[in-house]
Amino acid sequence: MQYFSLSSRLLACRIAASSNKGMELDFEKLALFKTTHAWRSTTEGVEVIEEQQIFAVRKNSHSRKSWVCFNGKLGTVEEVARDHYVGTRGFRDCLIDSACVYGGLAWMLFHDILFHDNVRCRQPLCSLYLHTPKKFFERYGDVIEDRLTEYRGGRSTVFARQMLNFCSHPFFTDPESRIAKYHGAWMMRNCSALADFASMSVEHGQEELIREVIQTSTRGRNAGWPDLVAWSETALVFAEVKSTDRLSDAQYRWIADHQGTVNIEIIRVIDGQANNAMHPDGNSAALHSRW
Repeated sequence: MQYFSLSSRLLACRIAASSNKGMELDFEKLALFKTTHAWRSTTEGVEVIEEQQIFAVRKNSHSRKSWVCFNGKLGTVEEVARDHYVGTRGFRDCLIDSACVYGGLAWMLFHDILFHDNVRCRQPLCSLYLHTPKKFFERYGDVIEDRLTEYRGGRSTVFARQMLNFCSHPFFTDPESRIAKYHGAWMMRNCSALADFASMSVEHGQEELIREVIQTSTRGRNAGWPDLVAWSETALVFAEVKSTDRLSDAQYRWIADHQGTVNIEIIRVIDGQANNAMHPDGNSAALHSRW
């Protein structure tokens, strides 16, 4: 059984509820309650994942893009971790935001059934998929499975065809389209890396994750997905990257749900120049992992 501190959001809700009831608040007691009260979280059946520590230099603690990357430029902890996978461990490539990777791959493969026809609309996804993705999956299940079967037989060819059709879709070519410079921008920027990922990683469980993405509500799709996905000819790894924070509930649930089917790592980026870079017990400073 694991324990973790009560969240600030919940504490704020309790404060608001007490205020609505006209109660007088003792903020010193509330602060003490926040730091000492605990919730229980059941973790039976979940394998413990050891953190992998990366030491880097941080120039400015008040900015996300404050870590020195391999090229000498400042970046985020995710960019430092990406350099670690590609530059140090020899992975073929690494993309930030695994939810975007699989969501983008689903868009590329199934845009002909995911998108509606009104190019002037800011939201390209059809209403059925947007509001009831599981019903959408049931209705178009045969089309989806046929496409995945075709994809399995010739990944590069099918993806190249779908990529060409996607890039020439009216949502991204029509001058009246309201989303041409917003939606799909991530895929356009990373199309070459996404194509390489698509051609390399079917054997690593990609198809099941594509099905999962399609059946997940777009409003909650990103919740819990790891920060990075790195791949090579023989391996595919999901990585959750932390500096001084802990795993959120959604991240913990995602790891627990997928631990048996994909490789998951937790990367802790530590400021090597900070006085408290290491905790006396040998773990990373400031806040320990929830594990």
